[in-house]
Formats: sequence, C-alpha cells, structure tokens
Amino acid sequence: MTQEIFVPRTQSERENIVALAEYLDSIFYC
Repeated sequence: MTQEIFVPRTQSERENIVALAEYLDSIFYC
C-alpha cells in the first residue's frame, strides 16, 4: 500500500506546500 498523504521531508518542501496552499487559497476565495 502506498501512502496517499504527502509528508514533506524537508523544510523547503514544507514551505513550498504552504506557499502553494496560500496561492490556491487566494484564487478560490478572492
């Protein structure tokens, strides 16, 4: 079984996820 939930392994990946989430949030909730 593969893990469907993506877990960031490094701080930079986590920051990229947060930046992407904020970007999408600004699109869908503007």
